[in-house]
Amino acid sequence: MITTLATIVSTQDHTITVHCQQQSTCGSCASKSSCGSGIVENSLPKHIHEVVLKTSQAQQLTIGQWVEIGLSERSMIHSALLMYMIPLLGLLIGCVVGAVFFGDTNGHESGIIACSVLFSGLGFGISRYFARRLEQNSAYHPSLLRILGEPICGDRMINATLKDSD
Repeated sequence: MITTLATIVSTQDHTITVHCQQQSTCGSCASKSSCGSGIVENSLPKHIHEVVLKTSQAQQLTIGQWVEIGLSERSMIHSALLMYMIPLLGLLIGCVVGAVFFGDTNGHESGIIACSVLFSGLGFGISRYFARRLEQNSAYHPSLLRILGEPICGDRMINATLKDSD
């Protein structure tokens, strides 16, 4: 399960909207201050994602509360295969088909390139079709794992953003 912390920005009957920041692997690396990727990451503004979650606990939650949301690795791998491998496979099939039909054109690869672009576009179309079908599957949506920032006692709150809490 891939997890992240998020802040609730709105609640409805059975849905909540949360904001979470995009995280990269550079955040935990020891040499991020001297690495080129770490320096570039620190200089760019952080990207905030807005996610709408369906939950039966929406009435219990308040705006500003911290929650932990998660997405299964299986759905992430399926989505990555769908979005990257199908168009790439289309590109390779297009190269082969183009080479079979236009291979003996004495150095003119424009037919092979056009066939590759056409089959790659077809691969993107197939990916888009299957992605729309997967949108309906609840296994491919993030879920609410736990609620943070709940009161320990009447006058104390857990501060999920800092290491120390009062």
